Amino acid sequence: PEAIKTVANSRGLVPLPENYKPDDYAIVCGRGRGNYNCEGNILFRQIVAQYVDQYLQSESKAAKTLVLVQVLEQVKHDSRGKCRFVKQRPEDGLWCELGEVAAREKAGHALREC
Repeated sequence: PEAIKTVANSRGLVPLPENYKPDDYAIVCGRGRGNYNCEGNILFRQIVAQYVDQYLQSESKAAKTLVLVQVLEQVKHDSRGKCRFVKQRPEDGLWCELGEVAAREKAGHALREC
């Protein structure tokens, strides 16, 4: 299933237009309170919290991956398909979109941190 509006099966960063600014649906990756308090990040954390028990009870890697896909599908649904995982490149400040694989990795990290 299509998990998030990202570049399919990509770990890499896909540059966004130079004038891109994260909107309320952007899940901003990176450190700092500014990112933590973004609307997209708040929505993401709320959804992740709903799946923590299911993730921790999953015994196989395949079962955990299924939970990650469910998290991303829920994020997509709750944002009406508008969300995207973004990160700002430190070397030039350009915003980039994370690929699907990287988005799943971020969701897994968030589930393990809860």
